[in-house]
Amino acid sequence: MGDNGKRYDAEFKADAVKMVRESGRSAASSRQEDKALLESNLSA
Repeated sequence: MGDNGKRYDAEFKADAVKMVRESGRSAASSRQEDKALLESNLSA
């Protein structure tokens, strides 16, 4: 039951980190861009 608090598994996290590193952007800038896209899609 200790794993119930985990949001993502290790493989998903590794893939996400790899994708951000390959894009040449920081994780923070990726997160801000994703948030902006989500907000614009929700308001449409």
